[in-house]
Amino acid sequence: MIANLMTLSRLVLVVPISFFVYKDYVVTSFVLLIVALITDFLDGFIARKLNQETTLGKSLDPIVDKVLHLTLLLIFIEKGYISSIAPLIIVIRDVIVTGLRGVSFYYKGDISSKYHGKLKAILQDISLFVILIFKKSLISDVMIWSVAALTFYSGIRYSLSILKVINQRRKNVRNDIN
Repeated sequence: MIANLMTLSRLVLVVPISFFVYKDYVVTSFVLLIVALITDFLDGFIARKLNQETTLGKSLDPIVDKVLHLTLLLIFIEKGYISSIAPLIIVIRDVIVTGLRGVSFYYKGDISSKYHGKLKAILQDISLFVILIFKKSLISDVMIWSVAALTFYSGIRYSLSILKVINQRRKNVRNDIN
């Protein structure tokens, strides 16, 4: 319960963070973004420590992460800090993986975050700070394209893992019928 409230608080923080990023209040944006990322770490940690992991929390956490990241990326595109191509790769990967996770859930497969997914999330978080501070710059371009490359790679890995689970479950269902 506490963890889910923390996740929801992060969703609420998207609005003021977006406002302050758009208005170029870098320090305020930076502080609020740190608070949001701390809640991202703590919600999962608390859920595990207090044995309060829920299906809602497991579903809501990655959605809230995507809302925060994609909202800021759209603002960065609007302000001309980054190209739209790298974020497009990120969005396409996220839509595909989210859809496949939904199908996997239907087949009762558990596809938890893997190492490459966690690394992608950390690099994505860092890239938000870099773009926020350095705006349109070479380091911002390098960061967003590094995130896009890792996102693409992790999307392939997740997709293959999820498809493997789905195929295995379908085989099991067919074997049970026969």
